[in-house]
Amino acid sequence: LNSGIKARFWAATNGSGGVPTAASQYSTVGNWVETTNTNCYTKTSDTATTCGAGAAGFTSNVNFLLYGSSYTAVATWFTNFNGATNTSVDVSAD
Repeated sequence: LNSGIKARFWAATNGSGGVPTAASQYSTVGNWVETTNTNCYTKTSDTATTCGAGAAGFTSNVNFLLYGSSYTAVATWFTNFNGATNTSVDVSAD
């Protein structure tokens, strides 16, 4: 943290740059692309040059452990919450 934080944003595509249309597209490493962020955030600057490269993307095909002990594709996991709303947030709850 002394040298800054570099935020990196990775998003899944359908393999052709479009929005994923199948759960299997989330597990393919080649479908993930980065939105470039050239900023480095420190206490005094949003454009410092002291940051390293930041966290790397995936290097092999992935699965997402999102519930219990089984792997659930992200698309399936989010579908289960379709229509859910929040009325409050407790940041100290598990």
